[in-house]
Amino acid sequence: MPRKPSWTNEEDAIVLRMYPTAAAKLLTHRTRGSIAQHRFLLQHPQKEGSWKNWTAEEDAILRRLWPTPSHVRELLPLFPNRNAIQLRS
Repeated sequence: MPRKPSWTNEEDAIVLRMYPTAAAKLLTHRTRGSIAQHRFLLQHPQKEGSWKNWTAEEDAILRRLWPTPSHVRELLPLFPNRNAIQLRS
């Protein structure tokens, strides 16, 4: 499978400055969908404790406590950057 090209700083500037449909007219090698997704990621960068980045501490707490609560809501106060869906997953 061919590797997708990395986004350049110039492309990032266009993506942030324009709506995806307009940016796709300038960035013809990118799809409107990929531009929209990239724009979202630029505006909402991943932070520690996000969907992809579970910390070792969070993982250890969840593994230790998961079988004991009667409902996942009981664990939410221990994971302020998480939601019930993330804990169940």
